[in-house]
Amino acid sequence: MAKRLAMPWQEDEATLLRLYRNEPEPELRLRWHALWLLRRGYPVTEVVATLGLCERSVRRWLA
Repeated sequence: MAKRLAMPWQEDEATLLRLYRNEPEPELRLRWHALWLLRRGYPVTEVVATLGLCERSVRRWLA
């Protein structure tokens, strides 16, 4: 079982969803989508697999 991400989020889930849905630039939209899924509690490995991302990129975005 994948471990949940434990970090202090600055944005709530609703804010990340709004940013994801309203972002016109594809690269940024993908980033907001990943962050929204992580904020919802999806593990990094699942987000990476679902969105076809590099785990290193996702971890960099979280930093």
